[in-house]
Amino acid sequence: MDTVVRPLSLMIAALLAFVAVVVPSPAGRAADTATALDRSGWALSSSGAWIPLGNAIDGDPSTSWLGDGDQYEGMWFQIDAGEQVTFDAIELAQSGEWDNAYPRAFVVEVSDDAAAWTAVATETGTYADQLVILEETTSARYVRLTLTASVGAGEGGWAIGEANLIRARSADRSGWSLSTSGWWLDPALAIDGDESTSWVSDGDQRDDMWFQVDAGEAVSFDTVEMTRPEWDNAYARAYVIEGSIDGAAWSTLAAGAGSLADERVELDSPATARYVRVSLTSS
Repeated sequence: MDTVVRPLSLMIAALLAFVAVVVPSPAGRAADTATALDRSGWALSSSGAWIPLGNAIDGDPSTSWLGDGDQYEGMWFQIDAGEQVTFDAIELAQSGEWDNAYPRAFVVEVSDDAAAWTAVATETGTYADQLVILEETTSARYVRLTLTASVGAGEGGWAIGEANLIRARSADRSGWSLSTSGWWLDPALAIDGDESTSWVSDGDQRDDMWFQVDAGEAVSFDTVEMTRPEWDNAYARAYVIEGSIDGAAWSTLAAGAGSLADERVELDSPATARYVRVSLTSS
């Protein structure tokens, strides 16, 4: 097939997109793909341990951390991820080595400094493995699970076979509005869910050309995905990705060079922004 040179066509398929194992999503959200975060830099702590904490992240679900007695209100298990990470689900696997050792009721809290905490979920436990899906994507360094109910003497301790933080959700695009430096085909085609259609710019690529997403509210994310357009040779040659809370003050999040393949840009660190802009840096 002959190569046809066309104006720039850049499709933002999803502000957040992850490739791994499919997991359930909250009602009203599309099913997405998910992956567990790297645990190699994690440090764990708890209100007490009868069996070591490391068993909860050793990759072997047949072993477990076990708390220091029967479940009591205020018992806690904490993850220090070593740096701020972005996630939207917490996976708790039961080891099977302890009967009745699931948490009866608990709250999930997050923090950036282990001093100021924010509750992100309230749950009741189950005998089965449990996936706690948060209402919103969250960025934090510390994650703490604290029991909110007690059991009677001899009724069961609290055990965790494996604990994981999960990145699972593509951003909901229903509230997005788009703007560009100019267009030949409507920017809305970049978020219509049909990869065979695309936004096309108003001429050949130039270094003042841009494509902007207004998510309607601040969102946390760590990946920007731009899918292959319908036009040959219409990929961005060089670009910078910026984020902003107010649309006035911008921070550089990533820079790259495009290719004929779909482009998946993983940021060096999680970002929170309402506005995301992709600008060309070459003509």
